[in-house]
Amino acid sequence: MAGEMLGANPEDLRDLARQMNASAEKLEAAASGIQGRISSVRWGGPDSHAFRGNWSSTFRPKLMNATDMLRNTSKGLIEQAKEQEQASAVDGAGGRSSGGKDTPGTAGTGANSTVNYWGPHAKAEAKGSALGGALTGKASAEAWAGTKTEATAGATVENGTAKAEAKANAAIGAGAEAKASGEVAGGLAKGDANAKAFIGAKAGASAEASASLAEGLNAKAEASAMAGAEASVHAGGSALYGLASGSADASAFAGARAGADAKAHIGLDGISASANADAFAGVEAKASAKAQIAGMEAGVDASAMAGVGARAKASASITYDEVKVDFKIGAALGIGATVGGELKISPRKIISNMNPGNWF
Repeated sequence: MAGEMLGANPEDLRDLARQMNASAEKLEAAASGIQGRISSVRWGGPDSHAFRGNWSSTFRPKLMNATDMLRNTSKGLIEQAKEQEQASAVDGAGGRSSGGKDTPGTAGTGANSTVNYWGPHAKAEAKGSALGGALTGKASAEAWAGTKTEATAGATVENGTAKAEAKANAAIGAGAEAKASGEVAGGLAKGDANAKAFIGAKAGASAEASASLAEGLNAKAEASAMAGAEASVHAGGSALYGLASGSADASAFAGARAGADAKAHIGLDGISASANADAFAGVEAKASAKAQIAGMEAGVDASAMAGVGARAKASASITYDEVKVDFKIGAALGIGATVGGELKISPRKIISNMNPGNWF
């Protein structure tokens, strides 16, 4: 879509940057003024000594930290405004939305994505090779603090099916991710590793829907939220072009999280709906490892948790062959319990059994 701008308005970003810079100057001026008055005023006694000590050790450093944060964020906003204008210029020249993808026989906007950071954000990548490319390696790292938002939206019509989707994620806190991989002789030996860590709070939601004569009406929605800290690591490797391989994963979580999803379908084959929800507060750790050699595989996993959790699941479907309803509810406080049930009715069998010709 030529001329469409994705993300924030560059002028709004620059205006906010100017306001932050002006606020930083006011804070710095206030700190300097207070410092000057403290140095020049004739004030003695225990209260004077206590205030001067707190000012020097706590209050003034916090004011200066806030000043630095405002100025750094102001610089980041100006850079983001430039990047936004460059992305919009490319979008206008190409006549296609940034991040969108169109395929032959497809009409629509594709999936347009934007990612914004408010606060310090750093990213680095490196790669190299040796011995004429026999040895290769690459690594990347990313870290951020403050807020991070992501949004994706799109709609298409392809082969008689209309689809629409929207996703949004937001996080406040700090996160880091690092990846590394290497290869010898085009796959004779490979290795990869990555690590992720996050502390703070984040939430996400997504929805998608489709409609067609062949597949009917379909809708799906998901939402999740967490507050706390989580970390995960992965390492894997292979040798002899995949003849032998192994991997290991571990993760840890401390805090509270909740998630829910729902699906619905209406079509010529019947009607169905399902919903799931779960919540957990406490600490949890998981680990797994697996290996294979020449088609023989082995794996092991373990997990431990302490806290409070609850889970609920329900689904229903209606077709000519079967009407089915089932549910499951569980809760845990150290130990857990689960209750569930299921009901099935077959209209086809009922109608068949009502026919006297089928009684004998």
